[in-house]
Amino acid sequence: MRGTFADLKNDFVFRKVFGQHPDALIGLLNDLLDLRGEARVTDLEYLPSEQAPAIPGFKLSILDVKCRDALGRVFVVEMQVVHVKSFLNREMYNAAKAFIAPLKPGGRYTDLVPVVGVSVCDFSLWPDAERDAAGLARIPMF
Repeated sequence: MRGTFADLKNDFVFRKVFGQHPDALIGLLNDLLDLRGEARVTDLEYLPSEQAPAIPGFKLSILDVKCRDALGRVFVVEMQVVHVKSFLNREMYNAAKAFIAPLKPGGRYTDLVPVVGVSVCDFSLWPDAERDAAGLARIPMF
């Protein structure tokens, strides 16, 4: 009898696995980002996945997983199955919101911490053939 496994490309399953099992998320981040030595993620603190806008009326962001490691870096981890036109803009927006979140009125820019956006995609984000045909540089990806 074959086993049935949950599909990690499903948002609910992705959030359940990586949002509640820090060892699995630590392994994913270290492997995907090739983090070694002192740069390795060793411990995580889960942060609220809802990023409320600082200005009323601005867009609310709900992330798959948001966490902070022992070095203070923030990771915004998303699963994306369908390639939508605004995908990159949305990812940049979510990372930017995570970046400025610690900065309070009167705060110092030194309070800002590195933010790493990790998007696990089930599609080719920048197909090399299209970039080659347009004479554009290839974009390095993990």
